[in-house]
Amino acid sequence: MVQWRGGRYFYLRVITENQKRVLRRHRKVLFGDESLRRFDSFDLDAIFAASTLRVVDMLYSHRRAGFTSCDEYYRWSSSRHYMHRVSDMH
Repeated sequence: MVQWRGGRYFYLRVITENQKRVLRRHRKVLFGDESLRRFDSFDLDAIFAASTLRVVDMLYSHRRAGFTSCDEYYRWSSSRHYMHRVSDMH
């Protein structure tokens, strides 16, 4: 269990840093004038300082995707909506 916890932390950290790297790379488009008109503003310092993907989602992703909360965004994007389509290939 300890290995998974350590591995899980590392995995989540890598995903978070990769997401922030994508946001930085496309910063002019994602946080530019059009974004300001549509979404008011984002706290860029907090987004780029976030240590978890959930924080990035709370500060940015759910709003950008048109949801009123992070939990609503997660419910919509959950794989549970598609699990009934998965079958055993054996």
